[in-house]
Amino acid sequence: MEAVADLHGVEPSEVLITPGGKFGIAASIYKAGSIGVIAPYWPAYRMQAEVLKTGFRVVAESRMEDSWVPRDYSLDGVDTLVINYPNNPTGALPRSFLRDLLDDASRRGVRIVSDEVYRDLVYSGGEWSALDHGIENRVIVYSFSKTFSIPGFRIGYVVGDRSILREVARFIQATYTSTPKPMQAAALRALEIRDEVVAGVRRVYMERIEAFNKHSGGVLEYVEPVGGMYIFARVNPPVDDTEFVYRLADEGVGAFPGSAFGSAYKGFVRITLTVPPSTVPRVIDAFKRAAGG
Repeated sequence: MEAVADLHGVEPSEVLITPGGKFGIAASIYKAGSIGVIAPYWPAYRMQAEVLKTGFRVVAESRMEDSWVPRDYSLDGVDTLVINYPNNPTGALPRSFLRDLLDDASRRGVRIVSDEVYRDLVYSGGEWSALDHGIENRVIVYSFSKTFSIPGFRIGYVVGDRSILREVARFIQATYTSTPKPMQAAALRALEIRDEVVAGVRRVYMERIEAFNKHSGGVLEYVEPVGGMYIFARVNPPVDDTEFVYRLADEGVGAFPGSAFGSAYKGFVRITLTVPPSTVPRVIDAFKRAAGG
């Protein structure tokens, strides 16, 4: 906890270790009456709300035509706001919008849970965190699965307001005993080499984004991601996104249907940047065949 506290400039008492980021989110919202999210949103938020019998509503929607910056929002009827930036699936990071939204949420007494598993993967403008705007009534959630590519270790952490962390600790006590020490040791080592790893990982993803920019003309329409590890693209010509990803699978390419991230995103697909730049032309060819081009 001390290493995490040093990284974020907080006290060790403002840190809790969790078995992965998804657990950290659930532990931070289980007492919420109703959570609000911004669309497109990670489907696990809705699933957790259903399992925890917590209200769920979309407080803002964003569109590709607006570079994934919401035009407006409404926090009415929610006591907890779950945000995720850089965003999964769009890779957007609308800093000015987020500043205004978080300020308004704070004034209203709305709890902020910021899912920051992609916080290291920002390609312009520097890193961003909800804690940049204060710690009162807010927490951030992090996972070692993304930057450090150790998803099987299932380790992450929550940092933030002690009053929320007491609830997180209660959830932890009721659901598991402790994160195994070997996983904690691995995470500690990861933090020790963080700067080196982050620089290398950012370079790799930027090269892959550039490859998609170069080869995707005509079949994929998207806004270049500012962060994260995904491209959220509309397929041309228009497709049924669920049917389309099955056709892609027949071509040996995996993708995720856009409608999973909200009903307004039918016809989109989320592409994870897992292949080297040299493979991207073959991936685009597979998209063209699946689209009937």
